[in-house]
This record gives sequence, C-alpha cells and structure tokens, in this order.
Amino acid sequence: MDLIIKIKNSEVVLELLNKGKLEARSVWKDKRDLSTRLLKEIAALLTKQKVDIKAIKKFKLRSDIDQNYSSQKIAQAVVASLNYAQTHNY
Repeated sequence: MDLIIKIKNSEVVLELLNKGKLEARSVWKDKRDLSTRLLKEIAALLTKQKVDIKAIKKFKLRSDIDQNYSSQKIAQAVVASLNYAQTHNY
C-alpha cells in the first residue's frame, strides 16, 4: 500500500492506494494548520480503514505549491520521516 499526500492551492488530499487502486481518501482545506493536522489525519485515515502504518510501503508527496512555503516543507518532512521509519523498522 502507498499513501499519497497531495497539496494543491489550499486543499490537502490523502489517498490510500492498494496496488494502485484507491482504497480511501481524506480531503480538507489547509488553514495554515498542517503542522498540527497532517499526522492526525493520516492516523485517522489508517484507523478508519483498519490499516497498520507498517503496511504502507511508501509515503509520497505531490504538490504544486512553492518549495518555500511552510506547508510544503512540513509535508516534505513528514513524508521523509515516515519513509525513513518504514525502512528502518521503527
């Protein structure tokens, strides 16, 4: 399974994919609260779908916002951290 974080304008979308097929989706408007909301939304989506985080092979970010925006940097840090944790069995 993969979890895709998409950020476009002020909309954030989480997509849970199983072998490329969309299994679940969560959408919300970013109100400059991504740092406090992103991990909670990921946990809620996985819990709702009864998916253990260790089942996620890859976390990915797709964004059209500028690299200098805080939301972009937060999402990049979350994706990098979760992928690191997955590859090092945390």
